[in-house]
Amino acid sequence: MTAKTARLNFIDRGLESLQEIKNIIGAPLEDSPLRRLQPAIKIICAFSIIFLAGITNRPSVLLLLAGFLFCLALAGRLNLSGLYRRVFVITFFFGFLLSLPGAINLFVEGNVVIRLFSLKGSYDFWIYHIPQEIGFTAQGIERVSLLTMRVFNSVTSVFILLRTTSFEEIMLTLKKFKIPLPFVMILMLSYRYLLVFARVVEDFYLAKKARFLGRLDSTMLENWLSGRIHFLFKKTMVTGEEVTYAMKARGSGLASGRHKGKAVQSCESTSSGFATTYIGLEKVNYSYNGNMPALIDISFTIDKGERIAIIGANGSGKSTLLKIMAGLLYPCSGRVFFKDKEVTEDSLKDPVFLKDFRSAVGYVFQDPDVQLFSANVYEELIYGPLQLGLSKDEAHERAEEIMEILEIKALQDRPPYMLSGGEKKKVAIGSVLTMNPEILLLDEPTSGLDPRTQCFLVELILYLNTEAKKTIVLTTHDLSLVEELGAKVAVLSEEHSIEKVGSYEEILSDEALLLKVNLIHEHLHCHGGVLHRHLHSHSFFHKH
Repeated sequence: MTAKTARLNFIDRGLESLQEIKNIIGAPLEDSPLRRLQPAIKIICAFSIIFLAGITNRPSVLLLLAGFLFCLALAGRLNLSGLYRRVFVITFFFGFLLSLPGAINLFVEGNVVIRLFSLKGSYDFWIYHIPQEIGFTAQGIERVSLLTMRVFNSVTSVFILLRTTSFEEIMLTLKKFKIPLPFVMILMLSYRYLLVFARVVEDFYLAKKARFLGRLDSTMLENWLSGRIHFLFKKTMVTGEEVTYAMKARGSGLASGRHKGKAVQSCESTSSGFATTYIGLEKVNYSYNGNMPALIDISFTIDKGERIAIIGANGSGKSTLLKIMAGLLYPCSGRVFFKDKEVTEDSLKDPVFLKDFRSAVGYVFQDPDVQLFSANVYEELIYGPLQLGLSKDEAHERAEEIMEILEIKALQDRPPYMLSGGEKKKVAIGSVLTMNPEILLLDEPTSGLDPRTQCFLVELILYLNTEAKKTIVLTTHDLSLVEELGAKVAVLSEEHSIEKVGSYEEILSDEALLLKVNLIHEHLHCHGGVLHRHLHSHSFFHKH
């Protein structure tokens, strides 16, 4: 085997091992008698075993616990080979190997029973004594054995719990036990990140297999690895930021009283000239990393009851503009107003203004995966109302009403990651609608959806605007969607500034403008055997 082939096999084995994360946390639960037990009973038993294993110093007790867990897994008809294979691997690395140095007589006193090497003599260094013979002591080996057995029993109990209880059931049960909500949310988000990470690794692995023909020198291999590692970390960081934005947009922390305090001066009314508008932007500029312009000199107003589409090519700054309107990003220069009050990082520290703003402005992300972070659909829908201080009964009523409107009642007990793309989008919109906002900001609402779901969302947007009297602001590069909605249009150029604002008829009939901002182009078609070119945009509602 050549060195290159060995390196490739190592990469394949590593990627396959990382896929085990997905197999562990994303696999369906095993059908066993333990599955039918109440989650609370299983959680109490698991934590009791972990606690007992952690406090005992008697090997006999640890062996009895290991025997009990084996009998429990056997009686529960679990897959023993798969269970213990994973337990042994984790125990070896995180129990035995990590604790093994602690058995050396450099760290623990005692007689050496396994000699590693000898020095010329003993040495004293500060408060440390380095003996002549270096090796493992009997006392150290006993400590390592105890720690390894503790890790073994703890990991076994956790795996039995995970193979018989869904993660969502565990989270909901922890909430019933009055475990602090931040701790539960950290566990839930960690679980989500692991699942996203595992899926990205799986995509990398399959993409490599699909295109690899055996020709890969060491430089190409190193470039591929470094690029994938960079992308993984970047994706994790971006996903983390987006989830944080999603939680802030739905009032995270309002119900906990974290924002209690004295109102700040900056939330007082200012002379903006926007007294009759919901949201006003005045010469707003924003750059990423200080040198990548996203928005340049944006001035724009949104009045009550309007239906507005912000259109532009990919990368023109549409999503950034919505995040600034939602108070998730703050402009580098310029000002943003909400009902004639300036929206700044300081003004949103005032609890009264923050609650008023978050309850009035709802934001639906383009990627629903970053917006859905609760245990199941029902928990997702009641999260926002509870953050606003509504009672559980009021939150329940709102969730029931929205589930009926969006036709997602059957999904209420499903975890978000087990939904289709269209279902996730409906739940993401529902999680904002339960907060009953006055203004709804929708980032590419129909992107990546099947035709039926796209039509459903168009009808829903029209209903929310005309019947529910909500102000709608959405971003899109789909011109036919703009026509279907009959919306007022603001056009963003590829230079990140507003090119023009007008009615949808005025904007869609301006071919020179649409060509300039890269929203339409000449396309070659064959009709009746004759090739010819005409202008068109790629969109769902496009017709010939």
